[in-house]
Amino acid sequence: MKTKWSKLAHRVHQNILLHDLLAKNKKILIAFSGGRDSVVLFNVLRELSAFWKWKLLLGHIDHSLRIDEDEKETEFCSNIARKYDIELLEQKINVKKYASQNSISIEDAARKLRYEILDKWMNNNSIDFMVTGHHQSDQAETIMYRLLTGSGFNGLSGIPNKRRKIIRPILDITRDEINNYISENKLDFMEDSSNIDINFQRNRIRNKIIPSIKKNGYEQIESNLAKSGTAIASAKIAINYFIEKEFDDLISNKNGVYKFKISDVKKLPSFAIDELLKSIFKRSLNIKKHIPQKEILQLKYFIFKSETGSIYKVENNYQFIVNRDYILISKSVKDYNYELDINDKSIKINNIGTIIVKKVKKVKREKDYNINCEYFNVDIVNNNLYIKNWKNGDRMVPFGMNESKKVSDILTNAKVDVYKRMKYPVIFAGNEIIWIPGVKRAEKFRINNFNDSAYEIVFKQGMK
Repeated sequence: MKTKWSKLAHRVHQNILLHDLLAKNKKILIAFSGGRDSVVLFNVLRELSAFWKWKLLLGHIDHSLRIDEDEKETEFCSNIARKYDIELLEQKINVKKYASQNSISIEDAARKLRYEILDKWMNNNSIDFMVTGHHQSDQAETIMYRLLTGSGFNGLSGIPNKRRKIIRPILDITRDEINNYISENKLDFMEDSSNIDINFQRNRIRNKIIPSIKKNGYEQIESNLAKSGTAIASAKIAINYFIEKEFDDLISNKNGVYKFKISDVKKLPSFAIDELLKSIFKRSLNIKKHIPQKEILQLKYFIFKSETGSIYKVENNYQFIVNRDYILISKSVKDYNYELDINDKSIKINNIGTIIVKKVKKVKREKDYNINCEYFNVDIVNNNLYIKNWKNGDRMVPFGMNESKKVSDILTNAKVDVYKRMKYPVIFAGNEIIWIPGVKRAEKFRINNFNDSAYEIVFKQGMK
């Protein structure tokens, strides 16, 4: 099929084929500000649409940031839509108010609101892809910004040309090519005055830092930064491939509890450990947000330096637990705290078991000993009794000993199944642990005479 496309349209067409960005017979929403980049993107896609059989829509958002200018921009977008008989989706937002309410920058607020609206339009209108006018200079500015703000490896890969349904077909097109296309086709566009406001970080990079670097002999800085971003993005894909393989080899899952051997992970290079932990957050814990490097370093220190029984909580939903040479990852145990009534009271704890307390006239002899039944002298009545889940750092003086031991160590030494151990109950008298049911009782409130009255506490296990 012979075409009369412009040189730029041919380039974009090749990019779409090379990177598998778009497909035929699709409904495409163009993020349209009326500025030079989105005007060029719209006209290039309009050139290609007959061949690709696309249905194009325009989406325009009024950010309410520029008096008069926003209204003129909205009118310009409406005129373009009418001229080419293209459906236009519009919405007005108050970026300043949102930024103030959420204590974020104007730039971050605008970006967040913008993508929320575009996503809503896509869902409500059965749109297959959304395209944006990001180009090579945007890529360079993004990488420079992330370099200056201390971004990690992932950030330095820059803007992807495809992320799920968001496509950037002109990402490797230069600003000069965009300007030439505007000039050659005599296209009208709206000039955004906020682009020269150096109060915005990216504008300082665009209008001050990069031009200064160019003047000092690095004229190709934008293309070179973009190339570096592409190289890092390719390396990132390769690294993620091997990390995923390591994940499947190292991480096991039993009943929703993930487990890996500390010594196996410790053999990996430091960077690979970082990426593995990020993969755990993403794949296992379904935490999609960016995890700061500071938290990754804290978690690594916990994994390699903590004692058995130590717990590291993540966003109050999950916890990492040290179990000898293993790390267990599970949903955090919901704390429970029941008060025990000393008068024939039965307490049922979901998925844990039942506790029964009653006064007896005579204690059973040792030959009838049952690890799930313990006796305490009548002095216990002077204390408030509670049954709670144990926590990291809890200690008890076991029967026959003079020094306290960690509850975590007692449970570990008793070989309590680790999945039960996470939510195992302990009984308090006041502020002291007097019994780990079915495991070990404390020295306090011991029975000196089997013929004396006492309080019997029975633990009937019922844990899943």
